[in-house]
Amino acid sequence: MFNNEVNREFQADLTVGSQDVVDERNGDWIQTYCSRQFWALDPRPEDFDIRDIAHALSMICRFNGHCLRFYSVAEHSILMAIHFIKKGEYSNALWALLHDGTEAYLCDVPRPIKPYLTGYKEVEDSLMSVIATRFMLDGDIMPKAVKDVDYAILFAEAAQNMGPAPEVWSSPVEPLNVKLQYWTPEQAERNFLLVYEAITNPEIELDYELIFANDNKPAAQVDISDIVEVNDWLKALDTEGGKASLPRQAIEALLSAARANQQAA
Repeated sequence: MFNNEVNREFQADLTVGSQDVVDERNGDWIQTYCSRQFWALDPRPEDFDIRDIAHALSMICRFNGHCLRFYSVAEHSILMAIHFIKKGEYSNALWALLHDGTEAYLCDVPRPIKPYLTGYKEVEDSLMSVIATRFMLDGDIMPKAVKDVDYAILFAEAAQNMGPAPEVWSSPVEPLNVKLQYWTPEQAERNFLLVYEAITNPEIELDYELIFANDNKPAAQVDISDIVEVNDWLKALDTEGGKASLPRQAIEALLSAARANQQAA
């Protein structure tokens, strides 16, 4: 685990709402959740607050919202971090938790679009470099092990939380062995901070029972991850008396889209 003493020095002033003297900075600023000023084009280590990152990522949905249920970037990062914690790889765990930290300030741009946004990668890389400094990551380039898990969990997420694919995704890999929890933003934010503390403070042991309590699920619902065939969705709806995690109309629309794709093929 990490010694948190140096890291806590950055926490000396977390209640800054305004500044009497503002240094000359590039670009303009946004106001963060913790009422801080943040210059995305001119970031400094002291500008970053783990609470801002946890809150913002918990409010951002993966896949630009094109999934069956709300699933946050924060949860995505937490599940990756826990994968490494269980292996005792705390350096990779911290990287995994914060690998999408830039999205707290730049939003979650879909992977296929990023290469076509002029200047975006430079801004993102600049932010990630300062995040690495601020939170004492091991280097300022994401480790290969974390990249590999980030790619593997993508296919687990698609299998559990997306409708039928119009065509096979490029370069499929074995999905990460993980079960999505569909935490609410409040749960994801809390769990993000709990995991962060467990990684950075050697005296804290991660409470998996608390993390995975997941008391937001209704008593009766369809667990999409256990349904293999699209036609099973309506059968499950009938079994549960219509009390599903997806509205009947949404499932019928997915069925219609799947049949159209089959006919087109």
